[in-house]
Amino acid sequence: MICHATEYVYQCCRIRHQTDSGANQSVANDQSLLTSLRHIKCYGMGDHYTGEGYLPWTADNQDLLLIPCCYSAEICGTIILPTGIVLSHLHSYSAWQPYASCYTDIGYLQFLTCDGTDHTKFTLTLDN
Repeated sequence: MICHATEYVYQCCRIRHQTDSGANQSVANDQSLLTSLRHIKCYGMGDHYTGEGYLPWTADNQDLLLIPCCYSAEICGTIILPTGIVLSHLHSYSAWQPYASCYTDIGYLQFLTCDGTDHTKFTLTLDN
């Protein structure tokens, strides 16, 4: 779901995460980050997912992207799967692309819209 941030009230915060194009799905270990969280029967391959919800992520243009995300107390941090975001928003996006400057430690993750205009971009910073 994509919505404009002013239409919904979410607690916005910086999320320390990693983007992982090879992950099975987006997952977080902090229930408070997820909205519409529902508890589910435990499943998963190695990590045991016990909840499903949406991770609200505000883009640079202030649009709010709700990322389908599982919950697992066993995972270390938050992992965001860019391919999963595109696949769950095929009506809006056709692809994603990363950019990372190793010189400035600033980059972005951009989701390319189907019509080729108004791409959604999230600025990222490296914090090791």
